[in-house]
Amino acid sequence: ASLLHAHTIAVALNLRQIRDGVELQNIDQNWAYDFNYQQTIIFDELKEIKAGDEFIMDCYINSTGRDWITVGGESTSQEMCLAFVYVYPAPDLAICWTDFTDQSFDTFLYDAQDAGYLDGNISLATDAWEWSQLTWDNQGNPDASESFYNQLWDPKNDRYNTFYQRCTSENGSWLLPKTVDAITKHIPTNFTPYNDNQYDCNVTDTNPVESDTVSTNMVLLIAILAGGLCVGCIVVAIILKCICGRKQSGMKMGQELGNYGKLSNV
Repeated sequence: ASLLHAHTIAVALNLRQIRDGVELQNIDQNWAYDFNYQQTIIFDELKEIKAGDEFIMDCYINSTGRDWITVGGESTSQEMCLAFVYVYPAPDLAICWTDFTDQSFDTFLYDAQDAGYLDGNISLATDAWEWSQLTWDNQGNPDASESFYNQLWDPKNDRYNTFYQRCTSENGSWLLPKTVDAITKHIPTNFTPYNDNQYDCNVTDTNPVESDTVSTNMVLLIAILAGGLCVGCIVVAIILKCICGRKQSGMKMGQELGNYGKLSNV
C-alpha cells in the first residue's frame, strides 16, 4: 500500500521506481492531488522492491496564488513531499529523506540574485531562516523567470543537482555512515523512462469517435432509458391496481358483514 502526501499547493505526486537502468511502472501516482482528499491506496496486485532499486519522488506544486516564498516545514502553509510505503517483511529502514546540499542551494540563490530575480539578504534567510524578507521579481518576463527557476530541479544541471540523503532505522540510528561523502547523492538520470501512456488534453485525438457512432450510442441510450421508464410505469400501475382491488374487496366484505349483523339483530 502507499500514501502520497504533500500540503496545500501540491497538485500532483508520482513515486517512481528504477531497477537496473530501467524505470518500472510507478509505485503510486496521483495526477490530481488534493490535500483534503489524500488516502492510503491498497494495491490490487503486489509490487516488488529489490535491493538496489532506486526511487524518485516527483512533486508538482502551484504557488501562483501566493505572493511570498514557500519554505519546507510541517505547517500546511509550508510544504513537504513524501510517500509512505507499506511493505512486508518489515525492513530495518524506517525513513529516507533528501534535501539540497548547502552548496547547491546557496549557489542557486546567488545566481538568482545576480540574474535580478531574487531580492533580499540571502545569508539572513539561510542562516536565521528569515525567508520572508526575500522576494522574487520576474523582471517583467515570467517565462524567462520560470525557465531560470526550473533549472533548480534539473537533475542534469551540475550547479544545483547535489543532494544529501539521510536514511535511518526505526530507533533513529543511521543506516549510512555520518560522513558528507556517504550521504551526498545525485538524482538518477541514466535510465530508460517508463512510458506511462498518459492522455494529453492539449493534443487532438488521432482517432476521433465518428459522429454517427456517437449519435447511434445516444439513440440507444435514450431508448434504454425510455424502455426502463415504461417498465417502471407498468409496474407502478400493477401495484396500484392490486391495492385498489384489495380495497374494493375489503369494502364489499365489510358491507356483507354489516348486512349479516343487521339480520342477526332482527
